[in-house]
Amino acid sequence: DNIGRLYAGFASMRDALKQEIDEAERARKEAEVSRAEALEMSNYLETKAEEYSNIMQQCAAGDLTQRMTQAGENESMDIIATEFNGMIEELEKTTGQLKSYVDEVDEAGSEVEQSAKTVRAASEEVADSIQRVAVDSEDQKERVRRLSQRMDELATEFEHLEADEESGT
Repeated sequence: DNIGRLYAGFASMRDALKQEIDEAERARKEAEVSRAEALEMSNYLETKAEEYSNIMQQCAAGDLTQRMTQAGENESMDIIATEFNGMIEELEKTTGQLKSYVDEVDEAGSEVEQSAKTVRAASEEVADSIQRVAVDSEDQKERVRRLSQRMDELATEFEHLEADEESGT
């Protein structure tokens, strides 16, 4: 009886050890699977981080057409890609608006420059015209002065002729 109980105790112990070994083996396999999954995720994250870094460098260099792709494997990386893409789209819009504004300012500047050239040319023409008018005015003034002087001379002659006529008549 004691030997039977001893045999049953050993059998029970053997079964418990076998169960513990099986559980340890299952835990080891699960740990290996988890380790492999963790290594795979680590590799994925490293690859994505490198890809995202390259895209960021291209954007920083001025190529705002670059976008990050979302693989759906890691929610955090997908959120980063979504946020970054949204930020770059806004930056691209702002840059486009600034370029448009610069073009408008450049065009307005060209128009102002052209207007200034036109005004300058017109001013020069007006100045030339004023100069010609001034010269013509001086010439006319001199003619009028000479004509006035000649008329004074003629008036004096008429007065002398009239005085001679009155004295000779």
